[in-house]
Amino acid sequence: MADEQTTTETNADFVKRTSITVGELRQQYGKGFAEGYGDQDKIGEVLGRAGVNTLEEYLAQHKAGK
Repeated sequence: MADEQTTTETNADFVKRTSITVGELRQQYGKGFAEGYGDQDKIGEVLGRAGVNTLEEYLAQHKAGK
């Protein structure tokens, strides 16, 4: 059983994780990352609209062509 402290995300962690801009991520993943979103849009909005919770899930979904 996993230690609850390692599996529970704090509000501060959530805000930090979801407040990165699409523009920042495009520097790493390329211009085609999150097509249809502006550079100033937050990754949290992208994740929410895609129905996923993490960038890793979004990337996997995007690669699968969903």
